[in-house]
Amino acid sequence: VVGVENVAGATKDVLVYVVEFRVGSRRWTVKRRWNQFVEFHQELKSSFPRAHIGAECPYKAWLPAGFKEVKGRQQLLQGYVQGILAIRRLRQWTRFKSFFEFEEDPA
Repeated sequence: VVGVENVAGATKDVLVYVVEFRVGSRRWTVKRRWNQFVEFHQELKSSFPRAHIGAECPYKAWLPAGFKEVKGRQQLLQGYVQGILAIRRLRQWTRFKSFFEFEEDPA
């Protein structure tokens, strides 16, 4: 997770977290809102109910409020993304590839 950006939403400005990937010589970024990560994690848990994920997506209730704490949120998200990237079976899941915009198998 390389940063956060404040972007205009439909009714208010929102924060998006910028995740950078490098696979071989290919490099790209994905921008997602916090709630999108939470929804993705819920899908992951329902699709792999017996899998030991080893990383838990931090919910908003766990997070301190205020823009100055965004760096802490970013670090929590970094740990989560690294944790799920470490599990090959999850990386091969179609929803994983679409959420993180992998065009090829991220072996």
